[in-house]
Amino acid sequence: MMKYRVTLLAPVAALVVAVAVACTPSAPAKTSSPALSEAAAPAPITQQSPAATLLSANAAAATPPNGAQPQPGKVIPSTLNTVEIVKLLRPSVVHVQTELVAGLDRLGRPATQTAIGTGSIVDGQGRILTNNHVVEGARKITVALDDGRTFTARLIGADPLSDLAVIKIDADNLTPVRLGDSDALQVGEDVVAIGFALDLEGGASVTKGVVSALERSVDSLEGLIQTDTDINPGNSGGPLANSRGEVVGVNTRALRGSPGSIGGPEAQGINFAISINQAKAIMQSILEKGHVVRSYLGVNAVTVTPATARSFNLPVERGVVLQSVAPNTPASRAGLQANDIIVAMDGKAISNFPTLLRLLTVNPPGAKVNVEYFRGTEKRSADLTLGERPAQ
Repeated sequence: MMKYRVTLLAPVAALVVAVAVACTPSAPAKTSSPALSEAAAPAPITQQSPAATLLSANAAAATPPNGAQPQPGKVIPSTLNTVEIVKLLRPSVVHVQTELVAGLDRLGRPATQTAIGTGSIVDGQGRILTNNHVVEGARKITVALDDGRTFTARLIGADPLSDLAVIKIDADNLTPVRLGDSDALQVGEDVVAIGFALDLEGGASVTKGVVSALERSVDSLEGLIQTDTDINPGNSGGPLANSRGEVVGVNTRALRGSPGSIGGPEAQGINFAISINQAKAIMQSILEKGHVVRSYLGVNAVTVTPATARSFNLPVERGVVLQSVAPNTPASRAGLQANDIIVAMDGKAISNFPTLLRLLTVNPPGAKVNVEYFRGTEKRSADLTLGERPAQ
């Protein structure tokens, strides 16, 4: 099995111009993926300032926000060319500079390091969506807008498990992005990335590509969008937009280098973004509760593949088979048992474990959902109320 290096795309040390390799001294250590248990405890949430109001992220996708581009009252075409997408998004994409303590200097004093990332303005109150690894450990965060204004930002909340963070600046006359529907993405669809790659002079860089795959898993991240849109250190936290200029993802990772010995196959054009639907749910939880609340069923499960289906004579080739069901949990109360195979939730197909985790992220605790599953060769359904994932 070939193993490639997964590169965090930000922060990139200021004044460093290099190929997109591990030039991210402030990047956090990798966390292992959940051991196929949706009950695994999330990483702790960092909260420094409670949110006063709840972000209505979904409304942003329906209509242009107040004061949004291109002009008030102007109907935005269903499909834009790349130049139009860039003009639409550029006022909403911000340069995020962090100052971190990087050990001690020769005199024993704290040595500081500056690093760079990207963010997207999500509302008129100054809230900005970015990656957790862009701002993690920062003692100072400075945001520069496209119009040249700069502000000191404060951290509202961060979630290492999803690699998302919300920061805030006190500013007016802001232009929020429009948030799209990442569930509607299709493989082969055109996408555009904007970000401060390598912190090159002259502003943000723009790259274009296609959606290469959906529901990828990398490190602890699940349900990622894979794209061949070139992104580099400094792009992290920046938007991935569809052909309507709507943000459908948050750029976060890239595969770089070659596995094994020198001369092995090089990884090219393999980059990842967090789906915006997952980001909406994470943002809403941070702004409403000050931390991320996740739903759970109370099961341990593994992905069904065609190979395992053939080996164990399963009735379906795609789904999630339950290895165990904890007592007194939403799953047990709904009658689910070990060896049941979940294939859908609220009509949305579940082909693998990451899909189940994503649906649990976007559906809050207390939500009533319908689960379709197989018990033996019999297809069944059950209505259940999602619980809140307990801390461990």
